[in-house]
Amino acid sequence: MGCSTLYHLAKLGMTDAVLLERNQLTSGTTWHSAAQVRALRSTRNLTDLIRYSISLYSALEEETGQATGWINKGFLSIATTPDRMIHVRRQEALANSFGLTATAISAGEAKERWPLMNADDVLGAVWSPDDGRVGPTDLCAALAKGARARGARIFENTAVLGVTTEGGKVKGVETAGGFIQTDTVVVCAGLWSREVAAMGGAHAPLFPCEHFYLLTKPVPGIEGNLPTLSDHDAGLYIRDDSGGLLVGCFEPLGKPIAPETLGEDFAFQLLPEDWDHFEPMMAGALNRLPALETAEVKMLLNGPESFTPDGGFMLGETAETPGALSWLRNEFCWCGVWRRGWNGARHDNC
Repeated sequence: MGCSTLYHLAKLGMTDAVLLERNQLTSGTTWHSAAQVRALRSTRNLTDLIRYSISLYSALEEETGQATGWINKGFLSIATTPDRMIHVRRQEALANSFGLTATAISAGEAKERWPLMNADDVLGAVWSPDDGRVGPTDLCAALAKGARARGARIFENTAVLGVTTEGGKVKGVETAGGFIQTDTVVVCAGLWSREVAAMGGAHAPLFPCEHFYLLTKPVPGIEGNLPTLSDHDAGLYIRDDSGGLLVGCFEPLGKPIAPETLGEDFAFQLLPEDWDHFEPMMAGALNRLPALETAEVKMLLNGPESFTPDGGFMLGETAETPGALSWLRNEFCWCGVWRRGWNGARHDNC
């Protein structure tokens, strides 16, 4: 979101915008994102935002020459309980009302789209052909390239040390490279957003958890790319990965992790595997994918992801620092628009 914010500010003509990254772009959380892209959201506005994002991927590639890794193979969400089947039909109706293509299909049709899936307990599914996945590192590279081409600047290895306020409003940002005078700051600091917002006197109700997904070596039967498979009743999402399987989970009881325990040098590292914690999810995965019983495990990836209490976005001005501090959930870097640069020189397009 830091790269995206910078790109869109520059596209709007705010070419004196700057992005500050404590380490390197995509470090922290972005680089290990599974990067599913599903257009259907709970409201039309959120759905339109994702639809815009999908259209942006191809436009960015054409504009910058940098691939974004967009793979459009659709999304298959299955139901294994009557209540979930009602939810599936509601998803179809909601999607159609928003102008999206989504179709409720039988268990047999779902099995045709995901042949490795055990469909014995599947009652039906909703098929969304316009969804897919994106390459997070490639996408950030394209956004950064487009922003730089318009005059915006990115400073990597530049930590934010503090946010200066006066009269309840932001006046500047203290960084490892010097002081930036500014009256607008956007916090896109991912799992550090709570701490960064506090520097400006604002409260960001966001906290990181350990997030797990299993990676296997190549599995017979996987050729090319498959749709993303979602099993909400088991808390699983599944897709192919380099000829193998990626099996991720959103378990009922997540493992929180305090950001300060990660250390200041945390960038492209991972957290320790925790098979005991993953075991209940693994049982569900083995039921859904019998091929996992003989698949060779590459790793159980454990990386931090940040979440709000209701899973929604935090977007807009803060109550504590009105007109000055804004933030976005689940992301990894900073973007600021400032009125005077590193040496106090005036910038005209703030």
